[in-house]
Amino acid sequence: MFDFNTLFLSSNIKAQKEKADMIIRSWKAEHEKEYAIFIERIDNISHGDLSILYDLFLLVEECVPPEEERQPIPFALKPITEFQDEIWAHLPLSIKSYFTDFVKNNIEGYTKINSTQICKELVADCLSVLQSASELAIGFLSNLREQIINNKNPLIYCMYYFVVFDYGLTRIMHILDKIATTENIDQEDLLMIRTCISYIIPNSMELGKETKQSWEDASENCDSELWKEIAFALRSSKGNRGIKKSILAIDELLIGDKEALKTAIRQFLLKHTEPIALAYLLRALINANKINANLKYTSFHRAIEQFSGKKYGIDVPQKRFGELKVFSLRHPQKGKSFIRAKEIVDEWTTIFRNIS
Repeated sequence: MFDFNTLFLSSNIKAQKEKADMIIRSWKAEHEKEYAIFIERIDNISHGDLSILYDLFLLVEECVPPEEERQPIPFALKPITEFQDEIWAHLPLSIKSYFTDFVKNNIEGYTKINSTQICKELVADCLSVLQSASELAIGFLSNLREQIINNKNPLIYCMYYFVVFDYGLTRIMHILDKIATTENIDQEDLLMIRTCISYIIPNSMELGKETKQSWEDASENCDSELWKEIAFALRSSKGNRGIKKSILAIDELLIGDKEALKTAIRQFLLKHTEPIALAYLLRALINANKINANLKYTSFHRAIEQFSGKKYGIDVPQKRFGELKVFSLRHPQKGKSFIRAKEIVDEWTTIFRNIS
């Protein structure tokens, strides 16, 4: 299995993402009960149980670096005041209305003439606070990395899988919708919920885990106010080319004693190094009922590459696997190649069947 020590040494962002995905998928396959408890706690948020949020806040707090270790980020040093007119012009109407009402009710000397300027200055002040927090970023990410590598914090693993693989952001949207329609909330709370929605929609599509269509489907039964927010966020977001396919971990594919099966697979790969042998490996696993018979060869191939850390050509084994499905190995076949294939498949089918 990959580990995060090697992951963080890589400068290739795509490679980092793929390795991280595999680590998290493998971890989840081995910790199904732990993840189920996490999901139950997430669902309980809408019933008033905020314990999971407190745990997340504590995790964040643990990762915040002390003041002496904070590092300013060069691109974040430019004064916000230089851009306050442009920032104000691009704010959603709901946020502008909130600031206008706040100024009207709380600022002495308010007039319609100077209200917009006061609002702009307030927005600039708020963003300046956020900007100053950017110096936490480098230290925060470093500490988060240490949590992942050394502490193996299950909360991080669960949250990663939840957001990236388990449609977590649309599920969060439904929780927010339930809170908005069943709890006694004021305009400030509603604005916070709407702001969350407007943030998670474009980010989920950027991750390639949701599409405009999937968000439209998810929003069908939402409260009218949130439905409008979702519709606006979708109009303002760039579409993508569909949900990105993730590489499955070998742990997610295997049925039974995964560790024993992985040990046997390693032995197979050491003994049979040619790419064509992967077709025999998959056939043997299917025959032994250790993997789903409907699994696509390409999914298995990528999982084996990630598992072994070795690249195999896909064309030859994929073609041979198709041939094995057409020509049954239970009946005599002409040619030394198929005789050899039958020997390998039969041998390893027996080995895999003997693993409980």
